[in-house]
Amino acid sequence: GSKVNVIGVNPGSLETKLLVKPSNAVDGYLDMNEYEDILKIGVFERHKNTNNYSLGYLSGLGIKNCAIAQSIAHDSHNIIVVGDNDGDMAKAVNKLIDIGGGITIVRDGMLIDSLSLEIGGLMTNLHIDYVYNKLKNLNSIVKSDGLTPDMDAFITLSFMSLPVIPEVKLTSKGLFSYDLFKFIKLSFD
Repeated sequence: GSKVNVIGVNPGSLETKLLVKPSNAVDGYLDMNEYEDILKIGVFERHKNTNNYSLGYLSGLGIKNCAIAQSIAHDSHNIIVVGDNDGDMAKAVNKLIDIGGGITIVRDGMLIDSLSLEIGGLMTNLHIDYVYNKLKNLNSIVKSDGLTPDMDAFITLSFMSLPVIPEVKLTSKGLFSYDLFKFIKLSFD
């Protein structure tokens, strides 16, 4: 049967593993309810209006019933989003755009919390104590949403589109294999 390539993440490591999982795709879409720990991930180019974007799958983050979007994504700092449903993912990206970049968390269609990084989507004029407390709160939210122990969701996500770190990453142009040094298909027979 069909197979799907999945980015596997592990706590404390920026390196990923290429996981191959059986596909239950119907009309090109996986039924996410059938997978215990696979999330959708998307990368959207945000600097040159190229409309480049790609979608893929991520395993090991552990979050459930929510989506995280952020504009911190080395080295291109495009928008990166991860979640278990399209609605929350779309809302998280749209809220991220509304606040000028940073981090957003959406659960059940509601913005749970966000940190605005209004300077290029990477920096802020907000006071350091405010930013520190906001990041603590954002981290506690994703932990309550099932984040894998010892995982930093925001640091992990920030490196999921950096293709020069092994083994596989998602850029705005597709799924990239470090070992093969080329883009690979998301699904195959």
